Amino acid sequence: MRIIIFNNIYLQVFLPFYLFIFLPLSASAQRIGCLVYGDRGTTRSSGVSLPEPMDFDPQKTYRMPIVLVSFDDTDFTMSDPKSYYQRVFNEEGYNEGAGLGCMADYFREQSGGRLNMQFDIYGPFKVSQSAGGHGTGYYGTDVIADAIQLLNATETPDFSIYDWDGDGEINQVFFVAAGYGGNQVAGYIWPNSQFLSYQFPGNKAAYFCSIATELWEDGSLNGFGTIAHEICHGLGLPDIYPLGSATAFSAVDEWDLLDGGNYTNKGWCPPNISAMEKIYLGWDQPVELTQTTSIIGMKPVSQGGPIYLIRCSDNSDEYYLLENRQQDGWDYGSPGNGLLIIYVDYSKRSWQYNEVNISDDHYRYDLSHADGKDYLAWDPNNNGKDYNKWTMPNCLRNIYLSTSPYPYGENQSMTINSSNAIQNIRQAADGTISFDYVKEGTAIHGIQTDEGHTSVWYDLQGRRLQGKPIRKGLYIHNRQKESIR
Repeated sequence: MRIIIFNNIYLQVFLPFYLFIFLPLSASAQRIGCLVYGDRGTTRSSGVSLPEPMDFDPQKTYRMPIVLVSFDDTDFTMSDPKSYYQRVFNEEGYNEGAGLGCMADYFREQSGGRLNMQFDIYGPFKVSQSAGGHGTGYYGTDVIADAIQLLNATETPDFSIYDWDGDGEINQVFFVAAGYGGNQVAGYIWPNSQFLSYQFPGNKAAYFCSIATELWEDGSLNGFGTIAHEICHGLGLPDIYPLGSATAFSAVDEWDLLDGGNYTNKGWCPPNISAMEKIYLGWDQPVELTQTTSIIGMKPVSQGGPIYLIRCSDNSDEYYLLENRQQDGWDYGSPGNGLLIIYVDYSKRSWQYNEVNISDDHYRYDLSHADGKDYLAWDPNNNGKDYNKWTMPNCLRNIYLSTSPYPYGENQSMTINSSNAIQNIRQAADGTISFDYVKEGTAIHGIQTDEGHTSVWYDLQGRRLQGKPIRKGLYIHNRQKESIR
């Protein structure tokens, strides 16, 4: 049996026929006010160690069980829920919104082909509870327990196939419940993740269990944004939205799946996993800029563009991450376009224990806002209930933080400190970004270009020229010195 220690308290609950321990990790706790009902801030607790990120083998397929649950008074709205969710989770290219494909497609692309998933659908299993009518912050723990009993009574597969790392435990089991979610309609199950110990078929115990729901508040079908958010917790990622004593409703909102991005397009087009999250999971590596450098033609994330890292000072864990985010691919529904500059004050513990943004005094993960407007400037009521914030139907392109990327108007630079600055940020018609990184005391160290940008010229001091020079002399062109005679 696994025992979770929370604030030095051992949590154990004994129930008939089984033993389990849990601590809810409600992924949507602070997002409840984004729509209609609920009170934020009391339904998520930090202080729990999330799973350690794994090193995935791109030649392997990692399987996860999906358990469908219906209620005494509520069935799934589709006639064949098992076949439907087989498509949502596994069918290549399947999507009912603006997204590029199914759940497996999403994680395959986000991981750069490292995480290839297959989701096995079980059920639906009808439990005796009602879907609604519960109190605020109802996590459905009793529903999960009853569904597991029904699963064990009717299914015979060996669940050892869901033990990814050979430690004797299933890495994550996901439950999808019929009906609404408590993060949108009061009294229903609040999507969450729980540490849970219980025997599944094959005498295997689960390490991490999550649950989400079928319907959006208007009765339309939820996409997989919240499910992806919860799976990311199982992979080791923390929440980015404010927790603890922090009072803001959001930090980076729909720029990040681990903040408000699970709601983009009603969950059908969640944004690309952010640069820091990919680095933390080992899915990408940044290019660190240490010398005065010009970056030309930086491609968007949706086209495999790079991540740049600039350290703030001698503290190696405080830095800025730069990524080009354009409303394309999985970022189609994101708030805006441009160079997103993300401040990171990294602490292993803060990520491992879900304590990234827990104080108003200091966020460890935040945007540098080109327009100078943080989340509260967009949402002065601090409740996320502005239904006019989406500029397109079906919850696409949230206006909140839409002008945070650079450049914005005349603001084409950001000063990091007295010796570091990002200058001359510009966006081309094709969506590529160029900028100059200036570090005091260094000369131009390298001209970095992408393919298709071979017409850029510099003088020997590293200054970019407007087109091919007409005066005789020695210049830098395509990273080489070239003479004009």
